[in-house]
Amino acid sequence: MINLEGVWKQYRLGNTVDLGRTFREALMQSMLGRRDAENVNEKSFFWALQDINLQVESGRSLGLIGHNGAGKSTLLKVLSQITPPTRGQITIQGSMSSLLEVGTGFHPELSGRENIFLYGAIMGMSRNDIRRRFDQIVDYAGVEMFLDTPVKRYSSGMYVRLAFSIAAHVEPDILVVDEVLAVGDKEFRDKCLGKMEDVAGSGRTVIFVSHNMHSVTSLCQNVVWLDQGTVKQVGETAEVVSAYENSVVNSTAAERAARSFSGNLLSVICLESLRIQGKDDSFTVVVNNDRSITVVARWRSLEPLNRLAMSMALYSKGVRLITINDCDVPQSVECGYFESHFEVPSGLFNDAELSLAIGGKESQQNRWCWATDVAKINIVSQGEADSISERDVLSSNGNGTRRTL
Repeated sequence: MINLEGVWKQYRLGNTVDLGRTFREALMQSMLGRRDAENVNEKSFFWALQDINLQVESGRSLGLIGHNGAGKSTLLKVLSQITPPTRGQITIQGSMSSLLEVGTGFHPELSGRENIFLYGAIMGMSRNDIRRRFDQIVDYAGVEMFLDTPVKRYSSGMYVRLAFSIAAHVEPDILVVDEVLAVGDKEFRDKCLGKMEDVAGSGRTVIFVSHNMHSVTSLCQNVVWLDQGTVKQVGETAEVVSAYENSVVNSTAAERAARSFSGNLLSVICLESLRIQGKDDSFTVVVNNDRSITVVARWRSLEPLNRLAMSMALYSKGVRLITINDCDVPQSVECGYFESHFEVPSGLFNDAELSLAIGGKESQQNRWCWATDVAKINIVSQGEADSISERDVLSSNGNGTRRTL
């Protein structure tokens, strides 16, 4: 159904955008009076995908996993023909429906009703097909009350509900879904996973990107693990997910942060280590819900910083639950090491698996950095933490350049 042969994708960094690559970019460059930088060298380019070779057979559900910046979304955009590959060839047999970003294909000034017809047409449906499935789309999305309201007034969750409902009812040969479902509530996420299982069960192909390993395991028959734009491993879901989780557990907090750091302060400040409840660089820490959580981050600054503020956030399935600022970090930091301390009060959470993100901001020059999924904190009922042992994970390596899934 899908065949990728030697696919590479390159982007140019900074403001040196290729003139004429798209009409919008050419127009903006012309209006701003910008031209390509004269001194373009190898450092001006970034390879988001490198030599991807894959075959996906019809009726298979394929998961894409990897840390932030690994190339998952870029691969989906290349597959969806939103952006062309720099090198290589992609062959796709059959129709494809993609849900990559919240509100993709929607016009904010149009109502939900009008956007159903617009988005359906973009997806390749005829007007009669859209009319025939209109009631099913509306019922599945649960936005009947707001059908005649401009979608610019919709919440991100309502956007995703309607967009996924249209994409799922197009009945494509291939359904491509990125991590946009994270903005929906649990009930709707479970509903979407059930719909994708039905699509896969009907003999069609599903490609699914997620950081939620439980969702990937329950839905996907095979998994591709991407790392820095390359295929690190591909194979059966349980085997690849276990290898991926094992690599994450064995990496240090600094290594995990380096992979996911974003922001214009990242070249100035580095996370050296992370300590949660007295454990250094433990990826997963189990804490009773009747106890407070102490987090200490050790940083290294490569230059003096002024008006600095450090923050930590806890996420559950992509939704930010709480943000805590460190009030003890000095406003001015010289070159060298310093620490930031955070404490989460007890009793805030029931049993849950939380993801920890951390970062900082220098207000004087408006520079910031942020690293996601640096560690996991499992909140359990009182007295259960001591009885929980670390889950064994299996590590394995993939060989070769081509796989048939």
